[in-house]
Amino acid sequence: MSKYFFFYDESEHSRKLSYETINADNFKPDFVVAMIGFRTESLDNLKSQFMELEAKYKEFYSVKELKSEIIKEKKFKFGLKTLKKNDLNFINDIFTFISNNDIKIFISVQNKIEFIIDQLLKDYHNDLFLDADLFRYTVTKIINVYYPKNVINSIYSDAESFTNELKKFCNTLLEHNKKLEHKEEENNAIMQLLDILDKASEDLKINWEYNFAFSGFSNFIIEHNCDVETLYIDKEGIGNTLAAAKKSGFENSVEVDSNDNFGIRIADFVAGTISRFIINITKQTRYTSIDDAKNIKLLDEQWFNLSKDMFECYKTLKKAIVGTHR
Repeated sequence: MSKYFFFYDESEHSRKLSYETINADNFKPDFVVAMIGFRTESLDNLKSQFMELEAKYKEFYSVKELKSEIIKEKKFKFGLKTLKKNDLNFINDIFTFISNNDIKIFISVQNKIEFIIDQLLKDYHNDLFLDADLFRYTVTKIINVYYPKNVINSIYSDAESFTNELKKFCNTLLEHNKKLEHKEEENNAIMQLLDILDKASEDLKINWEYNFAFSGFSNFIIEHNCDVETLYIDKEGIGNTLAAAKKSGFENSVEVDSNDNFGIRIADFVAGTISRFIINITKQTRYTSIDDAKNIKLLDEQWFNLSKDMFECYKTLKKAIVGTHR
């Protein structure tokens, strides 16, 4: 079993999930974690290569530290199609570096609304009459896709208010969906939801936790036969991420400043890039109203109107991200 250094960073983290957080105009629905890893003996060589790559783009962007936020979210409006040439080259060079050096990538995405719904409906369990996992998924999908304000607002009221508002919304949605053939499966799920929405979790306390990412990471390192020598975590907040890592069995975890650790900067770039794709896809596929649901939402054709360089960059992304899981 080979020894690896791994590096953790995240994107679109809401330290607190509150009524104000999820109703904010700039609320991002998904929390993205990226962990990248490489063999311990390759540290010095990879550091030298990456710092040479960084020097080129630090000069171009006129920054002291390269972070994923350099390429703004709005530039990904139609994915790689709307990136300027230098931004495209930057992304391509980073992910080429990852794939060429056999760097492992672990990505975990937690939907924040799903996290809240899981806590609201924590008392539902699978049995002969109810697929509780499907139930939670259905509720999460409905709220994420339609984003009904009254239901969102009621999440932070009480269990009864949430249940009542969700029922009202589901009934309204069913009425609008009656004659829409492409909504048949959704309608069936809504009717099932209405049948069982007679209880809800009480004494709800919503506090963000980080164990989900490390749970998946534990499976990842087993699958890839990796012995984690040290897990480096970007130092932010009050140490909750570090505590969760150690609780999950990664005792050799330490917090470091991204400015002093090139592995953290690579993880930041991976998490940030994935997050920007998710945000812009969500914007274009979310319904703006119940009436809008009469339309089939598809990505704009501009996402697929690519130059050769853009297409090759997508292939590089696939090789770096998907290839590492084969």
